[in-house]
Amino acid sequence: PLMRLLIFIGFSHLEIEGLEFSDVVLVNFFKNIPTPSLKKAWKQLLQDALSSVLEAPRNSASSLSLPQALELELKLLYTGVTRTCNRLFFIETSKSDIFNIWCRLLSKKKLAERMKVEAVIGEGQKLMTTDEWRVEGIEMAMQQPDEVEDQLKYLERAIDCFKKAGDNELAERASVHRKAVLLEESALAQEDFFEDTKSQLTVNEATDAILCYLEAGMTKDAARLAGHVCASVGLVGLESRIKKLGDKTESSGIQKS
Repeated sequence: PLMRLLIFIGFSHLEIEGLEFSDVVLVNFFKNIPTPSLKKAWKQLLQDALSSVLEAPRNSASSLSLPQALELELKLLYTGVTRTCNRLFFIETSKSDIFNIWCRLLSKKKLAERMKVEAVIGEGQKLMTTDEWRVEGIEMAMQQPDEVEDQLKYLERAIDCFKKAGDNELAERASVHRKAVLLEESALAQEDFFEDTKSQLTVNEATDAILCYLEAGMTKDAARLAGHVCASVGLVGLESRIKKLGDKTESSGIQKS
């Protein structure tokens, strides 16, 4: 059942920063606590400090005295909690004392309820309509991370979202966009890319990337890349022509700002 659930999720805590979702699932957060000392710190926090805060009146000034060892762990939890607009699910694939204490405390204050994994999967299947999958795909395709590897991951997720939406046209465009990114990365890896005189291999790879960007409707990226290679192949003015094309077609494509 957990593998079926993973169809709906797939972000690390770093990748999810800056994004928001209706519902968020944290998988094996407590199971993956790495060391006995951290487990002991969690147990102490949940049994003593957190319990006393939950029992205090709502207008109380009580505050947590947090163990320094849990600083990173709590930051990871905070990232997951603040990414959700609606509900937060915790799923653990094995029993643990810490998770049991966590569940008892939240259930006691009616802040949470226990559910079977199958029920969570059912909820996940209901969460996303066709239009929502499409919007999610567009948001993924428009992400602009600094690392190429991260951009490729976002585009892979965009393709998956478009397929779930049944939008084969956008799935194909996202796939071509991904191909363009790979081709540009290959061209940039050539030693002579930033030289005035480029090898035919470099020009060919850059040209293929430009054509893929154009096919995907990414005219700004096509124009940007064309600015590096036009002089080498005698196509002065191509960059401005591509930009004009983008001005005419931008409203109909998935464009980066």
